[in-house]
Amino acid sequence: MSAPRRSEIQRIADRSAGELTQSEPALVEGPHATATQTIVDAITGDFATQSVIDREARTALDSMGRTADGMDKNKLLDGLRSRIAKQKGVTFHAPVAGGKLGEARIETMAQTVSGALEAEPSLGVGDTGAVTRKVASRLRLEFGEDLGLDRDVRARIASLGRQVPEGSREWEILYRQYHDEFARRR
Repeated sequence: MSAPRRSEIQRIADRSAGELTQSEPALVEGPHATATQTIVDAITGDFATQSVIDREARTALDSMGRTADGMDKNKLLDGLRSRIAKQKGVTFHAPVAGGKLGEARIETMAQTVSGALEAEPSLGVGDTGAVTRKVASRLRLEFGEDLGLDRDVRARIASLGRQVPEGSREWEILYRQYHDEFARRR
């Protein structure tokens, strides 16, 4: 998933901050605007980090040239992403099919946001676990995949008369086509 527009991140952060600062009891004490900006910065930083890792991995794959001939480029790219992320001390989470964020990425991003809120001196965070769960819930609504839709699309591809390898260009095209078709029906 490419990074969402700044205005979209701002909207998500504002809603999250509202849920955190205006709940009873408040999960985060402090100015709403500060909580919103802290969340914007954390989400923007997460997307930027993931983008840098992806770009560095693609550059490394390109520099391999002919030595990568005959190898599965997607597996190589995943391995390069993991290695680069480990060197940076973070975890890389590739988008799931359909360009949405998977559960692991949403949880990691929620923990990043929760940590940023806790580190902000003008904010008070009571229950970090509750904050993480609330933020993850909002991120799931905004960025998460529709698991039922994903399951239906994968079943449709699997039911084809021939086997289409997941991750191949044909598989990605079929996934987008069936995803759009099923989404319109819902």
